[in-house]
Amino acid sequence: MAEPVASREPIDELPGVPSVSEFYPSYGLSSWQGLFAPAGTPQSVIERLRAAVSEVTAEKAFDASLRATLSGKSYRSTPEAFAAQIKSERETFGALIRTLNMKIQ
Repeated sequence: MAEPVASREPIDELPGVPSVSEFYPSYGLSSWQGLFAPAGTPQSVIERLRAAVSEVTAEKAFDASLRATLSGKSYRSTPEAFAAQIKSERETFGALIRTLNMKIQ
């Protein structure tokens, strides 16, 4: 059996390779990418950037290139949903870091 991939779902490009969640159903670690802008960036600039990024990520060739390099699938979100995702992960992993008393060395 192959080593499982560290994603919640199996990866289409790796048929027969299980995901960690098949062995640990509560597993919920994922990776993501996002763009950030400095605080105070005008909303009009954020919207132009979001529109340009949405246009690129909607292209099948972009999604295919991500999948070919096993970098995941493309998806689009809103700034509000992305902020909520970051907040949720900060709370989850912050609690874990505090519980384990982890320190930067």
